[in-house]
Amino acid sequence: MSQHTPGPWHATLKPGLNYPVHDERGRPIAYVEWREENEANARLIAAAPKLLEALEMVLSKGGPFGWPVEDHAFYTEEEANKAANEAIAAATGE
Repeated sequence: MSQHTPGPWHATLKPGLNYPVHDERGRPIAYVEWREENEANARLIAAAPKLLEALEMVLSKGGPFGWPVEDHAFYTEEEANKAANEAIAAATGE
């Protein structure tokens, strides 16, 4: 399976237009058709890399916080909670 485009991704939210989701270089990832509820959908798509990273951080330990990850670093519960909260904020626009 191929890799996804690395994050961060960004959504351009201009009512009345389609919402493009693009990478840091401005390359398109997806286009979301303009409708009121699709602004939230575009934010959620753009937040996908952050959400994935936060989930990988939490699950990489296979157990309690403080277990080693691939690079032998350790994530604290505080770091994992911060990553999760930032991902949720990016997804919800808060």
